[in-house]
Amino acid sequence: MTRDRFMKILKYFHLSDREMEKVASDEDFYLIQKLDPLMTDMKKNFKSHFNPYQNMSVDETMIKYKGRLGIIQYMPKKPTKRGIKIWMLCDSSFGYVYDFDDYVEKRIKYPEVRKG
Repeated sequence: MTRDRFMKILKYFHLSDREMEKVASDEDFYLIQKLDPLMTDMKKNFKSHFNPYQNMSVDETMIKYKGRLGIIQYMPKKPTKRGIKIWMLCDSSFGYVYDFDDYVEKRIKYPEVRKG
């Protein structure tokens, strides 16, 4: 596949229905609404392919991200200091992720605008 073909596919590739998305001025606007269909399918598949054992653990993970996004967390004592924080329910024996949820400190209605 050529680079130009890949870039064209990447330009038009979307995970969500663009017509159903809420605009920033709408009161139901959610900052990462574009990822909701993908995350819903992943959660459904994680739960359908594994029967959890008795011992489960809740863990947090950081997905490294250095761009501009309103849900970036900064944790100075972690190996990955900046990123998207996700809470996961995992099986303690195998480490299988049974369920997960993104952490948004406050449900941001409008994207943050930073000057500088």
